[in-house]
Amino acid sequence: MLDAHISGSKVGRALQELGHDVQATEKLERVQDVVLLEMATEEGRVLATHNAKDFLRILKERAPEKSHAGLVLIPSSIKLNDFGAIISGIHGTVSGLSQEEWVDRVEWMKRAKTG
Repeated sequence: MLDAHISGSKVGRALQELGHDVQATEKLERVQDVVLLEMATEEGRVLATHNAKDFLRILKERAPEKSHAGLVLIPSSIKLNDFGAIISGIHGTVSGLSQEEWVDRVEWMKRAKTG
């Protein structure tokens, strides 16, 4: 699941073309972060977000009582309009792990290797 600040039309579509089951939340922009995390958890979706500070705080406040389906944190050094870096980074971070392996896992997005 892509947080509301990540372009579903560009990033989401590209990740779908790479074989990922992606849901964008652009239409849910006013949904509180904690509710968004709960939605992703209920649907068994890893949540990718550029809002590391707030989501790390939420996880700290709710752990260990509540589980989550996984969280990919996009570094603030990556601009939201750097679609190529976000697409390749999310793809590289989530690929190779099963949904079960993502439960309660938090990973910083991997940066694409350059030439």
